[in-house]
Amino acid sequence: MRFVRLAVGTLLLVVSVPVILAGVTLLLAMQHRTATGTFTAQLEPLRAGGNAIVVTDVDALLRADMPYTRGGQTTLSLSARGPGGPLFLGIAPYEQVDNYLAGVPRTRIVRVRPARGPLPVDTEAVSGTAEPSDPPTGRDFWLATSTGLTRDGVVEDALTWSPSALRGERLALVVMNADGSPGIDVTLTAAMAAGWVAPTTWGSLILGTAVLLLGILAIGWPESRRELLYIMDKPPPGEVLALPPPPPVDLRLTWQPIEVKPGAEQDLLRSGR
Repeated sequence: MRFVRLAVGTLLLVVSVPVILAGVTLLLAMQHRTATGTFTAQLEPLRAGGNAIVVTDVDALLRADMPYTRGGQTTLSLSARGPGGPLFLGIAPYEQVDNYLAGVPRTRIVRVRPARGPLPVDTEAVSGTAEPSDPPTGRDFWLATSTGLTRDGVVEDALTWSPSALRGERLALVVMNADGSPGIDVTLTAAMAAGWVAPTTWGSLILGTAVLLLGILAIGWPESRRELLYIMDKPPPGEVLALPPPPPVDLRLTWQPIEVKPGAEQDLLRSGR
């Protein structure tokens, strides 16, 4: 029994440690939220000589580099700023975007790497000689659009969507000049609002602490004393349980002898004693 308690207690301790560490990590991350309760990250400045900057599969990019953004109750917002004119940000099915930009020079975002400070962005150029047939605002296949406008540090028009609602779909993210002209100079800022962070944080801390205490209790529980129980055979009905005879008693009476002085015997006889 002692070995079983040690094994169970050790297992509980091993399980509790990563749960508590996850809760502590999330608690530290919560300290970096903005006043609006969102987590923000700025991407490295993007400069493209073509007509568009494209993420060909938004869900695949998030799954590979930022899987925590694909959870339920999560919203992503993308804003932009740059020295050029008005910008266009949009999300649409990849096939329609690919047809729209067929033969058009563009820059494809391959990876966004999590890091401290501006997030590094890996890109590759796609050559072409064609021009878009019309500005992006003239197409109706977009699921969500915005100018990404940020003015005086305040986001006025961000591209916002729920990654969990679009999970498994191949959607393209496009950044272009509003008139479709070539030459894009932009800095993107992503903001994540995750409703699951606070419940997961406190749930991990409470659950991990409870499992840790159970493990300590299982290991330190004192060993119970074993009581010996003697069982005597019950005699059959009608039989009397024979008891051993008592040991013999040797009773001896002794008196202390009386000392009689000489000449006192006659006095005793006369007195009738």
